Amino acid sequence: MKADARDILRYAKLAANELNETDFENSDKWLLRWITVVALLRAVLAIHIKQNKALNNDSEYKEYWGQLKKDDIFKNFIEAERNLALKEFDFERIKSQVNFYVDENGNRYVDEAGNYYINSTILLKSFNKPVQQLLSEALVWIEKYLNNVEERFLKKAVAVMG
Repeated sequence: MKADARDILRYAKLAANELNETDFENSDKWLLRWITVVALLRAVLAIHIKQNKALNNDSEYKEYWGQLKKDDIFKNFIEAERNLALKEFDFERIKSQVNFYVDENGNRYVDEAGNYYINSTILLKSFNKPVQQLLSEALVWIEKYLNNVEERFLKKAVAVMG
């Protein structure tokens, strides 16, 4: 049986946890984890739409999705990072986006929880937050999307077809 969107979301969460446990100093391993996470984040949405073809004919859903695609977390992170990693294959640019905040002594800033901070001027320009927080927000955004679509649109589609 093929994986559904929720299965892929579960893998995205596991990959995000692995990324959080990977030190950026091991940059190739960190980059591989980063690419995995952003690919899985976008795959959740692509698979969900593909597996729920009834949504393609729902004008209310199309309007809803059109608004969601304008959300900052989707447009400037989920979509943009996926494009950078999987369409442009610009791995050096991805690595260059990760700039660490430093304290007054020039040491990389890491908070008590071990979160390191990114500050990107290329794609993630509006996201000056810990990598872990950004990934968490993206995962929550996708989970809300799935829940909303299932509640608002898929139940309606099943009722109409039923």
